[in-house]
Amino acid sequence: LIEFGTHKNSLDNAAKGAALMADPISQVITGTAGNRAAGISQGQATGRSASRAVWWVLGLVVVGAVGFVLLNSGSWGRVKERFGKFFRQEVGLGKKDDDGPEGE
Repeated sequence: LIEFGTHKNSLDNAAKGAALMADPISQVITGTAGNRAAGISQGQATGRSASRAVWWVLGLVVVGAVGFVLLNSGSWGRVKERFGKFFRQEVGLGKKDDDGPEGE
């Protein structure tokens, strides 16, 4: 979230500031530069590379987290138990634990 207007500047100045920031922000996020002709441009290829890199990083984080839990748990069964408990408590997936009345 980016704030452009305050009580000290006018709506017109805030709109101009937002317009100045719109193109560079879209270039950073998508890796493209403005409107280009149809076809694969250098910006689109860069955008694909950037999204591929993001997926690799996310995948490595997931693998690292599972590896960390596995090393700390000692067995694959304990890892499944921990992740299962997490998803039951935090996400609400899977069957509920029988913790007694009112989750004691």
